[in-house]
Amino acid sequence: MKKQIKRRALKTMLFVIAGIFVLLGASIAGGFALMKHEYSDRTQILKSESASAMKALVVYQPSITSASSDVAHAIAEGLNHAGFEVTLNTPGKHLSADISGYSVIVFGSPNYGGSPCEPLMDYMKRLEGLTDKRVLLFSTSGSAEGRLEFDKLETLLHGIKPYKIAKYQASEGEQNKVAAYQLGIEAAAQ
Repeated sequence: MKKQIKRRALKTMLFVIAGIFVLLGASIAGGFALMKHEYSDRTQILKSESASAMKALVVYQPSITSASSDVAHAIAEGLNHAGFEVTLNTPGKHLSADISGYSVIVFGSPNYGGSPCEPLMDYMKRLEGLTDKRVLLFSTSGSAEGRLEFDKLETLLHGIKPYKIAKYQASEGEQNKVAAYQLGIEAAAQ
């Protein structure tokens, strides 16, 4: 009787462990699929009360969680509350490479395995005229360690040094929103 109970417990434990590995594998595969997924036009404009407001562009790749979207929107809100008209969108062929009307440009991506998402990098490759722009880079990740994704993004800036680089740990949702909002306010004041 005790042997049967031990066998059942062992089988159950092995089944649970196998299930965990399957879920982990599916999450990783989903992350890598999102790294390549190009979203359609999701233009959102935060209008300014001033008719002569400067403009900012926030281009971000959504993540498995809402982390990247939350950070992008918080930065946009900070810029907007500081007087900017802000355009938010996801990267892709639908998004114009003409950034001449913007004085602040924000690029953001989830970080999967030390890499930013391909659609964002593809979009950044198409851009010219970043020289006179204030550029911010952000990533969201399971860990706040490392910066390999920023090295990859910075090479696409053609020698321009970003105004600010910020990495947000995906599990710290509310803290991220506060810090990202403050980053938007600071970027607007420069």
